This record gives sequence, structure tokens and C-alpha cells, in this order.
Amino acid sequence: MSVRAARKEARRGAIEQAGLHGFIARGYDLCSVEQIATDVGIARGTFYLYFDDKHALFEALAVRLYGPLVEV
Repeated sequence: MSVRAARKEARRGAIEQAGLHGFIARGYDLCSVEQIATDVGIARGTFYLYFDDKHALFEALAVRLYGPLVEV
């Protein structure tokens, strides 16, 4: 894996972690893209390079966290 790909994967993971923390701490409605971006230390526009919107992030987290349970 190239350095660029590794950095991109790490940033996506950081966004997912910040989103998960925000959804748990503040709830879906009160968790904003702006707050997630701030927590990660990225610009709001950078968030949109990885996810279309907050709902897309939530769906990605749901698939990652609950997908294995559904498969069983």
C-alpha cells in the first residue's frame, strides 16, 4: 500500500471514529459534520471527500459494526 493510500485510509478511520464518538455522545441529530471535522482536525470540505453526508457516515458505521452480527 502506498503512503498516500495509507494516509487516506487512516483519515477515513479517524472520521469514522469521531463520528461514532459524536453519535454516541451527542446523538445523531445533534452531531454535525462541522463538529466531526473539527474533532478530526480537518476542514469540513475534506469530510465530503470521504462521505457524501452525515447519513452516509452513519450507514458506513452501521455496516462495519453490525454487518458481522447480521451475517451470523
